[in-house]
Amino acid sequence: MPTVGGGFVAAMTCAAFDMKQLGLLYFGAGLLSWLTLESVVIHRLILKSLPVPLRASLGLHLAPPAVACVAYLAVTDGPPDKFAQILFGYALFYALVTARLVPWLRQQPFSPAAWAYTFGISALPLAALRLTERGLEGPSASLAVPLFAAANLIIGWIALRTLSLLLRGKLLPVRPLEMRAEGDG
Repeated sequence: MPTVGGGFVAAMTCAAFDMKQLGLLYFGAGLLSWLTLESVVIHRLILKSLPVPLRASLGLHLAPPAVACVAYLAVTDGPPDKFAQILFGYALFYALVTARLVPWLRQQPFSPAAWAYTFGISALPLAALRLTERGLEGPSASLAVPLFAAANLIIGWIALRTLSLLLRGKLLPVRPLEMRAEGDG
């Protein structure tokens, strides 16, 4: 996933410095890296084959379509084209799939790993807002504010749960001394 996120974030950074042509190169690298990994992710989602301790890692996979939409809009000009709308639609699809899997995902006890979801959760309303800013009307414009509110509630819930773990001294579990001595050799 580093090549995916790195490519998209580099594209947005290039656009911020008015280097959109270079940003398109990074966008392409991120997009093709994402597409090569996508079948593995979909396979895991469909089969629900991920062991319980690794399920929070799926949170990272919520981000690529939404971040790709934001990056694409950063390196292009004018009203959003069909490709931007397709990326946003796929991001919404991923959000719905993830919402459907919440009972399965919550079999893993809450941990700091839940922060993996926040990148995608925050990128989705940003994509909707950027589409609306650029003049797109319809579903993305209608969903922008509700997605923004939902993202804030979810990220706030994750922050509160993390704070609760911290206050109870359970944020970073400590291994017993004898286990550290054996594993440090």
